[in-house]
Amino acid sequence: MAIRGVIAATVLILGVYYCVSKSNKQAALQEHLGMTPQAALAQTTQDSGPENPGITWYYHPNSELYFDKNQLTIYLGKRADDVWMKLTMAYTADPYINYTNAYLEVGDKLVEIPFDKDQNKLYEDKYHSELLDLAVWPELESLLLDCAMEDSVTMIFKGDEIKEISVGQKYLKPLGEMLLAYKALRDEVD
Repeated sequence: MAIRGVIAATVLILGVYYCVSKSNKQAALQEHLGMTPQAALAQTTQDSGPENPGITWYYHPNSELYFDKNQLTIYLGKRADDVWMKLTMAYTADPYINYTNAYLEVGDKLVEIPFDKDQNKLYEDKYHSELLDLAVWPELESLLLDCAMEDSVTMIFKGDEIKEISVGQKYLKPLGEMLLAYKALRDEVD
């Protein structure tokens, strides 16, 4: 379902479509990747820099959290018994498209990713890129579990123009592994 010019009227709202049990999706993802949550966590890169005392950040060793890439990735944070997950969706283009809406196309479903334009959207003039960085809530986690099981998904940014970016296994496999690592961290603190 390629989106050209106009976003289709079939956009789903998170929480309406994604109602399959998260534990079932996590089990399916473990089987799909052939990896346990603990193994996924063990392979992460950790950073406890002085700029965020008490916080440990977890990144996939193959993730590229750079402004000069078209990317879909997640990273994790932990402070004491608090664990959270952040989603990063980014594109590069000259000029900016000044997007106001972001979508993920998963299979035959197009799902809008709601975000606060003032808090979650970043610009990098050097690379002509816009980046969406936001906390992941349960319904979005469920969507990301679906993404990780696909061969490819499409990120769509709609603004002055529409920018479609196909995301393949280079990003979806690490995304799935980080979702499993998140489960392992949650299990540690629960």
